[in-house]
Amino acid sequence: MNRCADSELSYEIRAEACGAFVDQEPSKEGKSAAFAVWAFAEIDFDNPGLAIARADTALKLFPHNYLAMAARGWGYMAVADYDRARSDFYQAGRYDSPNARMQSNLGLSAMAWEFESFALTRQLATDVLKTDPKHPNALYLRASAAVAMQEFDDAFADAEALISAYPDYPVGFELKGFAFLERATHGGASIDYSSALQEFERALAVGDEPSARLLRRYAWLLVTGPTEVRNPAKGLDLMQRAMAEAERTVIVPKQMALFHHGMAVALAENGRIRDAEIELDVVLEKFPSARSRVQKALAGAGYLKQSPSATLYELIGAIHACFEASCDALSVPLIYKTF
Repeated sequence: MNRCADSELSYEIRAEACGAFVDQEPSKEGKSAAFAVWAFAEIDFDNPGLAIARADTALKLFPHNYLAMAARGWGYMAVADYDRARSDFYQAGRYDSPNARMQSNLGLSAMAWEFESFALTRQLATDVLKTDPKHPNALYLRASAAVAMQEFDDAFADAEALISAYPDYPVGFELKGFAFLERATHGGASIDYSSALQEFERALAVGDEPSARLLRRYAWLLVTGPTEVRNPAKGLDLMQRAMAEAERTVIVPKQMALFHHGMAVALAENGRIRDAEIELDVVLEKFPSARSRVQKALAGAGYLKQSPSATLYELIGAIHACFEASCDALSVPLIYKTF
C-alpha cells in the first residue's frame, strides 16, 4: 500500500503495487481502501477517467469510503464536471474524521480557485493546514489565492514554506516566481521581473519534467517582460513545450485557452503574426467571450480604432502594437486578465 501511495515512484510501479495489494487483500473494506489510493495515483498521472473508475470500484466495495469520494471528486473536477465534483467533496466532508474534513476542504478549495472565489480558496486551504501544516496542495492554493488578491507578503511566506518543506519540489519556486511577476505587473519594482526569472530557472532545475503551467508562466515572462529579461525566441520554445505538455494531459477548455493565447502572443512577438492569428482563433473557439473583452480593452487603451467586427488579424496586430509600446493596459497582460 505504501508503494501504491508513494508519489515519488513511477506510474508503472505504483499501478503494479496497487493491483498486487487488491489481489492479496481479503476484505472488501481493505480492497476499497486500495482502490481509493489507486484512484489518487491516477490523478497524479493525469488519468481522470481511470481515477473515477477506480473510485467507483472502491465505493461499490465500501460505500462509506470518504477517500474514494474525494478522489472521484478530483477526477470529476479534472474533466470540468463541477456539479459531481462538488457533491463528492461535500459527501466526503460529512464524515466525522479530521482527515475526511481535510480531504473535503482541499477539494472545495481547488474548486473555489477554479471559480475565482479567492477568499474562499484561502479560507478552505487554511482549514486544511490546521490539520496538516505542510500540506503541499493547501500551501499552493493559499499562496495562489494570495497572489490573486495582491497580498504578496502572504504569498511569499507560503512559497517559502513549500520550498523549506519540499526543496526538491518545483512548485515552491514556481509560486515565488509567479508572485514576483504579478507584483511587478501591479506596480512593484522592476527588479521583481529579474527575481521572477531567477525563481522560474530554479523551478526548472528541480524535480522531473516541468509542468505545463510552469513552462507557460516562464514563457510569458520571457515574451512580455521588460528588455532586461525579455527573450522572445526562448519564450516561444518554452511555450511550444508547454503546449505539448498541456495537450498530453486533460485540461478543461478555459485553461487550454490560456495556452493557446500564450502561444499566440509568443508567435506575434517573434514576428509570426498570421500564425498567431490561428492560435487566437483557437482561443476564441474555446472561450468565445474573449473576443468582446479583448476588443473592449484594446479600444479603451486606444489601440483598436476598428469597428467591433475587427478581424482576428487586426486584434493580433493591435495587441502586438500595444506590447511594442509597453502600454499600461497590458502591464498585466491584457488577454490573460480576461480569462
